[in-house]
Amino acid sequence: PTPDGRPRRSNEAWAIGYARDHARRAVMTVDGGWLVAFDAGEYGGSLWWYPSQPGPGRKLWDKNVQWLRRRGSDVLAIGGLAHLDLSEGVLLRLAPSTGGWGVATRHSLMGAPQVLTDDAAGQIVIVTAASVERVRGDATEVLANVRYPDLPHSAIVTPGGAIAVAVRMFVNVLQPAGGGYRSEWYLPPRCLTFEMREFECACTGPDGA
Repeated sequence: PTPDGRPRRSNEAWAIGYARDHARRAVMTVDGGWLVAFDAGEYGGSLWWYPSQPGPGRKLWDKNVQWLRRRGSDVLAIGGLAHLDLSEGVLLRLAPSTGGWGVATRHSLMGAPQVLTDDAAGQIVIVTAASVERVRGDATEVLANVRYPDLPHSAIVTPGGAIAVAVRMFVNVLQPAGGGYRSEWYLPPRCLTFEMREFECACTGPDGA
């Protein structure tokens, strides 16, 4: 028990409670009910379909899902987890099925998705910790393999087709070139050199810490 006499919760019970009470949620209304995605980081996540009429929900996926995007009559669910040395991601196509909704197809990403953006044609571009990928049908095409020194936090596709990805202290621009992309890096003068310190990128240039 705890010092005040209450029963002490196990680590597993604490993680379940944290995921239930604090997980980020994405909710989408669909035919016949709702899709609800949960993401509690290292403590887990899931994806559920709930009917519009009173009744139990159905678990469609038992890992973290961060985004729900419509695609015609179907829905794309995009999720994954980056924690310590783990980085995994998935693209799920959800479609109506008998008695509700289900996972129609599944495609693995090269890493945990960090940022979503759209190109000029309305196609979804996914930036992971190790790649830039574009959704094609039920899968993705890898536009670039990039090992980012820190987790990307924003991205944009320019009208000319260049893809700019911002991390904490750098900007990586993928310029269309010869049917592929040329990688350019932009960084402040104080970060001409840097190193990884406990999973974070730190400047070691003249004014670096």
